[in-house]
Amino acid sequence: MMSEGRALLSAEGVGVSSSSFRIRNASPRRAGCRARLQRQGGLRASFQRTASGEATPLRRALSAGEPPRENKVVAKPWGRTIAADGIGSSRRLARRSAASFTEPASKTSMLQRVFHIVAFVQTFCVWFWHFTPAASYLPGASLFGFFFRYLTFCTFTLQNAYFACAVASDATPTRSGLRRWAGVLAGMAFIMSNVVTVMYYGVMQQFPEPIEGAALDRPPYLNLSVHLFNCLIGWADLFITNNMNLSGFVLKSTYVYGIVYTAWMQFIKGYTGKYPYPFLDKLPFPVGPIAVIAIATVAIGVICLVGAKIRKLVKK
Repeated sequence: MMSEGRALLSAEGVGVSSSSFRIRNASPRRAGCRARLQRQGGLRASFQRTASGEATPLRRALSAGEPPRENKVVAKPWGRTIAADGIGSSRRLARRSAASFTEPASKTSMLQRVFHIVAFVQTFCVWFWHFTPAASYLPGASLFGFFFRYLTFCTFTLQNAYFACAVASDATPTRSGLRRWAGVLAGMAFIMSNVVTVMYYGVMQQFPEPIEGAALDRPPYLNLSVHLFNCLIGWADLFITNNMNLSGFVLKSTYVYGIVYTAWMQFIKGYTGKYPYPFLDKLPFPVGPIAVIAIATVAIGVICLVGAKIRKLVKK
């Protein structure tokens, strides 16, 4: 076996002694050196064939009249690897996917811009009124939690924040992140404004004292603004705005919003001994509050589903 290997290397033009062959054959670390010697021997043999006039693939192609094949070499920049190419392709695909879900700025109509500005001014004026001395006579101004003890005011704050975000989004249409958040807030504000209206006129009005200080005189526009106009504005926004989001993510976010307020309401009950809404104290505990929460939970799901169906038909 050793003599055959030495004869093979000698035929390829490489002179190797028997002792060196034994060392290379015995040491695995020398395998690479032997492979390089074999390649060098092959190149030397090729040069010898060329010098002797022996036909090579290039000479045979030229003698047959065929054009020589071009060896194309694709150079890759330093530091560029297959993994880096894959990451770059994934990022480009992600950007294209995000762009496909982001509506172009040209679809932001003048009607939408004007509507959002008017709606923001209206909701902000009513919302800010609660912080003025004119609202100091209402129970919410002096009780624990301020007006944020009420679901109505919390939802009105959410709707006001949405319209502020919508106005900013209309003014800067190239900011896709702001547009996406405006769409999420639009969906949540639409759902909760309808829930507030349904709960107020469908449940709370069935009791003699639905809210704290019900006998007090309030400005005529106040009750309508926070219990009716907010719902109508939400439906108008459903038909006018281009980026309202009523997806499963928005539905889950709305449920989280409802859970947080329910926990806040229970905390107020434990801290003050009374619910923010007097009619809840008149219901048997815990069946009464649980029934009201169940109605609100179903209302959230139904309103989101109906709104999504109607919007899909309108925006076809």
